[in-house]
Amino acid sequence: MKSTLSATRLLILVAAIIAATALLVGCSGSTEGLLGQELYNKSCELCHGADGRRGTPIGAGSPAVELSDEQIRGAITVGPGTMPGFPRFSPEQLDSLVTLVRDLQAGNAGDG
Repeated sequence: MKSTLSATRLLILVAAIIAATALLVGCSGSTEGLLGQELYNKSCELCHGADGRRGTPIGAGSPAVELSDEQIRGAITVGPGTMPGFPRFSPEQLDSLVTLVRDLQAGNAGDG
């Protein structure tokens, strides 16, 4: 029986640890009072990228353009698939993110 991990398994393990740590860091901390771009930067950008095209894309050209505003709010709140949910976001925060997602889809946001 081998007592060491293969190089491939070790790389996968390290990548998983880094991804989990990044997700926890990106989703931690208070989002109270944050709206729009600031809220996106704190809670969404790590996974979706500044322009919404990283990971599961939500920006221009993504399947998310077909979603209704209510479906986007629901996805943010519940977190489909591997995305964490953000059930503590206020209605105002959710509205600001929906507006930002629509701006990303139109190519009008994501520069900072």
